[in-house]
Parts: sequence; C-alpha cells; structure tokens
Amino acid sequence: MVPDLDLQLQAVIKALGDTVMPALDPANRVAAEQLGLSLATLGMVRARLPLAARREWQELQNMIGLGEAVAALGDFSALDAALADAAVVRDDANPLPFARTKATHAIGAAISAIVSAGASDDVMRAVVTHSKPATDLSRAWSLPAGFEPDPEDVPALESLLGL
Repeated sequence: MVPDLDLQLQAVIKALGDTVMPALDPANRVAAEQLGLSLATLGMVRARLPLAARREWQELQNMIGLGEAVAALGDFSALDAALADAAVVRDDANPLPFARTKATHAIGAAISAIVSAGASDDVMRAVVTHSKPATDLSRAWSLPAGFEPDPEDVPALESLLGL
C-alpha cells in the first residue's frame, strides 16, 4: 500500500465509483444513495486534506478564545488548566497527531461542565458570542456538502484559516 494519503483516497474513490457502484443492485436505492454520499464525503475529505492541519490549529485558537472569555468571568480551575495546556499545544510547531484536537475538546469539556453546573447569564452570553468563529469555520469547511441554505452567507474558508 502506498503511504500517500491523497493517493489512497483517490484509489478508494475510483474503486468505489468504477467497481462497486456498477455492481450494486439498482433496486437497492438506499445502498446506492449511501454509496453516493460516501463518495462525495471522500471527495470532500480529499479536497480538504491539505488544509486539515491549519483547520485543527484554527479550531484550537477559536476554542482558546471562547475559553478565555468564559475564564475571565469566574474562578474555573479545570478551564484554566485546559487553557494552559492548550496554549502549549497550539504553539508547538510539530505536535503529535490530533494533539490540537484533543486540547480543543478538553477546553470544550471544561466549558460544558461549567454550563451544566448552572452557569451565570454572563457565561452563557460569552459562550454564544464566542462560538461564532467555530461555527463559521465548521460551516465553511462543510460547504461542499451542499446543506447550507445560503452558501453566499458563509465566510470563505481561506479567510477563516488566515490564508
């Protein structure tokens, strides 16, 4: 097997489209639909693969911004610890795979615990206000899937990634 991820994805997409799709029973519409969606998803992943590391960094940066806004509103030791760990990972030039995603999730879990414990209105406002960058990034990343009702309202992915 070739270790190049792009080539592997290209080969899987070709095999599924050229070999598996024609072999499907035409009466099995659900299977054909699911295979079509799978092919589209693989194509989107392949197209986005070169931006994946930048997205992971930006997602962490967005979550740090949200975490800092919430941390400024109270004494939240678990959140403070997650933010300190995340800053180190964010600034690491060569982090372990998924380290930034793990740090993003750690901040999110700390914020979730604060909200679940009955957060103040100020904390809730901060969560809503500071969630917009993460929401915009998720919408832009997934734009090729075609589910956005108003695609022109979604910021350009490149601008959200600082490219």
